[in-house]
Amino acid sequence: MKRTFVLLALLACTLACTAYLDRTEPSRGVYHRVQRGETLSVIARTYQVSVQDLAEYNNITRPDMIAEGSALFIPGAIQIHDIDLPEIQESSPSVPEPVAAVPAAPPSPRKAPRTQPVPDVRSSSSGAAKPPPAVEGSGKALPEKDPGGVAVQARPSPPRNAGPPAARPIPSPATPSEDIRFERQRFMWPVKGPVRTRFGIQPNGLNANGIEIDAPENTPVLAAAGGTVIFSDTLKEYGETVILKHPDDFKTVYIQLKNRRVQRDQRVKRGEIIALMGKPEKRREPYWNFEIRYRNKARNPMFFLP
Repeated sequence: MKRTFVLLALLACTLACTAYLDRTEPSRGVYHRVQRGETLSVIARTYQVSVQDLAEYNNITRPDMIAEGSALFIPGAIQIHDIDLPEIQESSPSVPEPVAAVPAAPPSPRKAPRTQPVPDVRSSSSGAAKPPPAVEGSGKALPEKDPGGVAVQARPSPPRNAGPPAARPIPSPATPSEDIRFERQRFMWPVKGPVRTRFGIQPNGLNANGIEIDAPENTPVLAAAGGTVIFSDTLKEYGETVILKHPDDFKTVYIQLKNRRVQRDQRVKRGEIIALMGKPEKRREPYWNFEIRYRNKARNPMFFLP
């Protein structure tokens, strides 16, 4: 009875750990074609997904990276939605609206209208006269005379309540709701090498939960951060596998290994060698899979690596 219980416990642990493994599985979601004026936050809100998930699945590091006509994968969506945006008006010269004239009070017959003298203040060096002051409330400047004695009519001032010319609306920059979070210092690269497969949707339509790194066989594999070993064993189709648990509900997954040097419940330090890089049985060239999980959800490693 005790032996049966132990075997069942080991089987349950193995099945649970396979949930962390890098899997290339059919994608669940739809592709949205970006239209003019749409932003990352508007698209995320329409499909009820987070901006962070949208950015990580599509490897978007800046909100302004999305362009009109590009296709964004919406994880978990089952249908495509149309996004209604305010119509963008083309720029055109605007004509100020006429201002209602205020009827002027009739002049008093008993008093002659007072005129404001035009000062003739000349500079001692250039001899040019300063522009005359405007008559308050008239909206016009008094005419001045050129050196020949001909009156020059001053240009009338624009109406006080006339607004600026209508301009074509420009999409606003990224708002706080469009912020994309990075934690570049949380983990280190376990293996140095070019990334051959990125996180998220692949050209064949499949979804990768981690990244593939090219490196020679027998390359040392380092712990991406300090933590505790929660799995160290061999799994079918994945080879030798190690899973580390880190603070703040993070886990890292290392598969296609060889010569594992850690055991379950062992504490490891950041940068410590946990195994050597192996070689998949069904592929000629060596590659290595690496995953980052947060609360058992796959995250894009490129958002957490320096």
